Amino acid sequence: MANPVSFGMKDFLLKRLINDKKDNIQKVSIPFGILAGDNGTENNERRMVVFLGDNFRDLSGTDLKEATRISNLCLNYVRRQCAGFDLCYKPHPRAHSTGADEADLLDLSGFKIEDATVAELFYLKNIEKIKYVFAACSMGSVTAYDMGLNSYTFLNIISAAFDPETRKGKNKVLKDMPPEFFIDSFEQPLKENKKKFNDDGALEKCIRDVFFQKRGRVWLFLGGTADLANAAAITMLIKKINPGRAVDLIIVMHNRWSVVPMDDIRGYFDNIFTLPRIFYSLRPVKIFRAIKTARTIKKFPIQPNDIILEIQGLGFAADCFTSYFPKSTRVAIISGEVFDISCEEQRYSRDIFRTRPGATFFNLILEPILGIERTQWLEDRRRIYNVDRYVRPINDIFDYVWKF
Repeated sequence: MANPVSFGMKDFLLKRLINDKKDNIQKVSIPFGILAGDNGTENNERRMVVFLGDNFRDLSGTDLKEATRISNLCLNYVRRQCAGFDLCYKPHPRAHSTGADEADLLDLSGFKIEDATVAELFYLKNIEKIKYVFAACSMGSVTAYDMGLNSYTFLNIISAAFDPETRKGKNKVLKDMPPEFFIDSFEQPLKENKKKFNDDGALEKCIRDVFFQKRGRVWLFLGGTADLANAAAITMLIKKINPGRAVDLIIVMHNRWSVVPMDDIRGYFDNIFTLPRIFYSLRPVKIFRAIKTARTIKKFPIQPNDIILEIQGLGFAADCFTSYFPKSTRVAIISGEVFDISCEEQRYSRDIFRTRPGATFFNLILEPILGIERTQWLEDRRRIYNVDRYVRPINDIFDYVWKF
């Protein structure tokens, strides 16, 4: 099959990769209400207000001095609007781990500095305490909103410190967020904007249908920490439907997992397995590591009667699980945003995105040798989002695709 990408003078042109002849793509909602003891209703005991730290040094072309100045104005807004609440500053995990956290540049008077864990775990541990979440531009604010918390971004104000391409990329990522998610002025009054859960039961029905077909274990694959809350909510729903069903978590380790205490998430799952993160590279040591990881995955005790749920379902390890266990039921649980990037027709500027020789080697040579699905990968020079997709339609590869 031809590679579904054209290389123009200035653009990568990626074709649509959906088999419309199949009816195996289902729209679902993640049942975040199951995580909160009050099921998303108002709780007068909520006293915590969270401001998420950012990693401006990793945003190419950012005016750090201006970003710091505007961030301090954002903090002033929170102090004014949330007087009397417990103010907390949660450092950005990557910036904190590299010693580049901007906390020492900010006026954090009145704020308690929390541990630099990932936002998703912080929300899970404090979901019944949090009243508001604010971010200069951190994507952790989107997760908070999706989990039913009052959440806001100052992106439209702080983007004055970004270069045009970074601003455009951030706006694209947040294009589907409602207007009440954005604070556009420091004079804007603060209004609650939390999402009301209106679960139509589609995900529960999908899970019950799969459970009727397969009686074995559930293997829940999680590539990044950003979907930790999704994994917890889905697992709790599975245990509600079938309390005796085993759910094992498989995670791909990278730098953000280093600030996630495994004991804090172990209670959600029956077992946790870890795998190394594989980078597309021509370096022999990394190629050997990829081959070793593929062999390790091939030996996993996954049975034909088991179910593999892959949240986002992308990356080298995910590809191996999808390819090596075709007799198990394989499900991709994928967000609408990632679905569009990975499956719909897209155009990407070569000035912003690039494909490295290592990715081409994996795609054309190593993946076929290992017997796994071929992929296509473009790297975002701005470090906002990369493009990761299969060469074949996603609903030809997976038995079901559940899009949230």
